[in-house]
Amino acid sequence: YILRRCAAHRKHIAFHLDHALATLHIALNSDDEYEGGRLVFAVYDKVTNQSVLNIPSRPEGSFTIHEGNVLHGVTELRFGV
Repeated sequence: YILRRCAAHRKHIAFHLDHALATLHIALNSDDEYEGGRLVFAVYDKVTNQSVLNIPSRPEGSFTIHEGNVLHGVTELRFGV
């Protein structure tokens, strides 16, 4: 399953779990080439006992891999491809 986002769609991906053992995200552009469209993980902080958002930096060509039971989404892409 391949999904490409561009500003023309002005969409986000709501927080969800994947129906897969693992998911691989590949950054085709560097963070400074677009606004929004950030991969976001909702994680539990054991120190503060609260859920927090983790937004990893993703240089062009890098990848992020996570298990299917990790809650994640993508912020609205406002500019770029």
